[in-house]
Amino acid sequence: MSLGRRIGRNALAKVLGEIANRGGGLLFYFLLARWLGSEAFGRYSFAFSYATLFGVLVDLGTNVILTRYIARRPDQLAELVPRVNGLKIASSAVFLGALAISVLLSARSREAAGLILALGILVAGTLVFESLSAVMSGLERMEVEALSKTLNRAGLLAGAAAGYWTTHTLNGTVVGLLVGMALGLGAAYVLLMRLGAPLAVRWDGPWNRALLAQSLPLVVAWVFWNLYDNQDVVVLAYMGLPAAAVGHFAASMKLIDALRGLPVLISGAVFPLLSTAAAADRARFERLAVFLLHAVSCAALPIALAASALAPTVVRWIYGPGFEPAADALRVASWAVVGIFVNHALISLLVALDLQRRTIAGAAGAAVVNLAALVLLTPRYGLRGAAAALVISEGVFLVINLGLLRGRGPAFWRRVVTQGLKALAAAAVMAATLRWVPPAWNPVATLAVAFALYGVTLLVLRAAPTHLPEGQAS
Repeated sequence: MSLGRRIGRNALAKVLGEIANRGGGLLFYFLLARWLGSEAFGRYSFAFSYATLFGVLVDLGTNVILTRYIARRPDQLAELVPRVNGLKIASSAVFLGALAISVLLSARSREAAGLILALGILVAGTLVFESLSAVMSGLERMEVEALSKTLNRAGLLAGAAAGYWTTHTLNGTVVGLLVGMALGLGAAYVLLMRLGAPLAVRWDGPWNRALLAQSLPLVVAWVFWNLYDNQDVVVLAYMGLPAAAVGHFAASMKLIDALRGLPVLISGAVFPLLSTAAAADRARFERLAVFLLHAVSCAALPIALAASALAPTVVRWIYGPGFEPAADALRVASWAVVGIFVNHALISLLVALDLQRRTIAGAAGAAVVNLAALVLLTPRYGLRGAAAALVISEGVFLVINLGLLRGRGPAFWRRVVTQGLKALAAAAVMAATLRWVPPAWNPVATLAVAFALYGVTLLVLRAAPTHLPEGQAS
């Protein structure tokens, strides 16, 4: 199969899987917000974010390494999966023990101890599921991965709906979620068995140590990524913001989180090919890298523009009345999408080059800057200040990641910059459209026209030169 067909097939399957995964997640969150209201949704968001802060004890930074490993050695599936099972079962037990101890350390967490521990089980199950998905991705069986993600989200949604409609309480909804998670995890494993994985558990100490040695840089980076992704809701709660305000901010961040699926699927479709090319054909690797960076840039810019321009409409459509303050946060946070998309692609390039230890610097810098900005900006600017902290930290993360890849040759960066300028020009046309379209227009029609002009501009610019003159890029 040709390279283009492989990328296309992988991308299509990734799209379907991420639509189910991210779309199902977004559907769950806006239904939960509508069912429970901003205050209960704020309590749920705090407990879930708190539990997720400890998720590194389950993840261990191994998923990308597993994808790379099985992409290079697909014949070792039957040996790999039992070892992964043994490692993840043990790490989940350690995670739940550490979480149980941590809730005793502050009055704020003790108040929500039961909810935190219940959602900790959900977090552990979700992370184990992601490890199984990483193996499927490495096998380039993205269609099976897509099906497993669909079944997983369907189980979570069905469980949450059953729990809510039976009890009309947050606690009942969480119980339903746990049941749905167990069903989805079981379905994913059955699909993996059909690919040749045995139903077995094996503890292999030497293998675990070798895997963790490779993933150690990603473990450290994951700690900071995890803090970066979840500390905002926890920090806002500890700063004394009302549960409703925490719910408003969490609602806007869930919309941003849903958008993270797009760079995941774009990078995921290319990553197995990047991994093999990095080891065997650097010229091919650089062509794929330019393609990846161009793709994520072209996707990020129009999404950020649209989300910022239509934030009140988006919040009203999705969350309904009572969540209006979330629009102010979304209008600001939407600009972080550009950094989120490009940073995800840059991290994929670093890992494909076996440079995962370098990701620590970017993750640490982003987490520290985000925390400092939250503490400094939130008291003065409220939820908009908290959203601005995300934008600032993504910018810092981008600068660091670009610095980590500065070893690529000048020709590579000329191609990247040239493609980036084309995307920016198309975004400028889209921005002008959103600015000057009459306010009386239907928002859907406005978006359709703006995205159409963005796409047309990109097509026109394809005929422009693909290289900058020497001296204009490095």
